[in-house]
Amino acid sequence: CGPIGLYATLLASRSGAGKIIVIGAPASRLELAKEWGATDTINLDEVTAHNARVEIVKELTGGLGAKFAIEGTGFPAAFDQGFDFLRKDSTYLVLGQTSDASIPFAPGKVMQKQCIVIGNGSADIRHFYKALKFIQAYRNSVDFSKLITTKYTLENVNEALDSMQKGRDIKAAIDFRGR
Repeated sequence: CGPIGLYATLLASRSGAGKIIVIGAPASRLELAKEWGATDTINLDEVTAHNARVEIVKELTGGLGAKFAIEGTGFPAAFDQGFDFLRKDSTYLVLGQTSDASIPFAPGKVMQKQCIVIGNGSADIRHFYKALKFIQAYRNSVDFSKLITTKYTLENVNEALDSMQKGRDIKAAIDFRGR
């Protein structure tokens, strides 16, 4: 439920998705996800077993699983786990996996789910342009400033990085004003 997941939630809700299930933590981020369009949330701090989360998603989708899933965590094991949430003939968008870490993965999951897997590790200028147009279109109905949870001075940049790494901030900003 970081910046990628929250922005994906907002895009999905404004694109007409009927059911948007966000899995993440902490609770404050899940509240923002609800504000931005999540119909359901699963708190990782409360539902700690992966199989239990899979069952909740199946229950919320009438026993089918997700038609579209977005992995934006960057946690290597989340890639493999994401397949378990999918229904057959689904699409899996992988945005968060930038690590070179290896994980056990059964390639048969792709066949079992008959899914399309799309990976995207970077954006080009067209994507930034579309994002800015989206923000411009919704700036009066969405408080985008909620993504920036703390502002730090340049002298406190290491504190900002530490806070981001530990998940305390959604996005930390370095404020140069007044320098």
